[in-house]
Amino acid sequence: MTLVKKNIDLLNGNILTSLTELALPIMATSLVQTAYNLTDMAWIGMVGSDAVAAVGAAAMYTWLSSGVAALARMGGQVKSAHAYGEGNRREAVQYGKGALQLALVLAAAYGIITNLFAGPLIGFFHLNSSLVVKDAIVYLRIACGLILFAFIGQTLTGLYTASGNSRTPFVANCIGMGANIVLDPLLIFGLGPIHGMGVAGAAVATVTAQRVGGQIESISWMTADGFGTAINAFVGQNYGAGNLKRVKKGYMTASAIMFIWGIFTTCLLIFGAAPIFSLFIHEPEVIPAGADYLRIIGFSEMFMCVELMTVGALSGMGKTMEASVITIILTTARIPLAVILGGTALGLNGIWWALTISSIVKGIIFFGYYLHIMKRMKA
Repeated sequence: MTLVKKNIDLLNGNILTSLTELALPIMATSLVQTAYNLTDMAWIGMVGSDAVAAVGAAAMYTWLSSGVAALARMGGQVKSAHAYGEGNRREAVQYGKGALQLALVLAAAYGIITNLFAGPLIGFFHLNSSLVVKDAIVYLRIACGLILFAFIGQTLTGLYTASGNSRTPFVANCIGMGANIVLDPLLIFGLGPIHGMGVAGAAVATVTAQRVGGQIESISWMTADGFGTAINAFVGQNYGAGNLKRVKKGYMTASAIMFIWGIFTTCLLIFGAAPIFSLFIHEPEVIPAGADYLRIIGFSEMFMCVELMTVGALSGMGKTMEASVITIILTTARIPLAVILGGTALGLNGIWWALTISSIVKGIIFFGYYLHIMKRMKA
């Protein structure tokens, strides 16, 4: 029995062709998901910087939810890919069912916790305006209260990709994006008998369309993460089939593609920082600070792309512990580095440089570590 026609054969044929056919819909899906957030910011930016601050604070927790959802998505995707590689489709289906059940439990727990502790969670940011705090709490409760749709969507995307089918998630996300474009202005500003809901409207519109949060920079990192999902499925199936040489070739091909994409986004963020930021924030006094952030972060994009892609490859081999340890250690190192650089004449920009430096180091270490693993396995 073979996979349906729209599923891509990851075990045979030209590696670049297989990866490209699988990755393009995933990368496009990631860009569509990024567009959810950019659509919100474009409309919310018209309300004012206070509204953007409220959404930005609450969106940190919708972004954090992606890490929780990854427990179900990544586990189900890796195990399903291994089963497909071994030719055991019945087992792959069982892993898929388990992943969806786990996603339901995690979504319910996350939604309940964030709603019960919405006040303290927003209070963590020490926002000065009571109106901003109020709006942020409203957004958080709606967005995370209905986070179930995002969890299920992310898990299904992983399971489809594990089987070699990345087109179905792309179509589903395009439909969601279309709904978001229509609902955002309608619910934020209102029209006819429909009263504008402001920040709450953004949350309702976004959740209805299964929004996935991000920032302007996510044009780069969500695309890289999307390619990481593709290499995860590719590595998972070939690793399960014992084809280590194909695993190594696939990784090197993906690394080259992601590095080139990183160079493109670096140029975009560095040279187009101010015009891009001004699309979402219209106060002249705010734009310079946002543009500085984009320029500084832009220098790390090539390495960040390779990092995310490598994490996907390591996870595809079942080496999630190693990837987590490296990520936790180097991400935690950002804190003292940010304190040191932030206390210099760089000020706030010192914090952005801390993020950039740590991303560069992580990219280099992950790339070297993966090559070490493949050499040790004599691939």
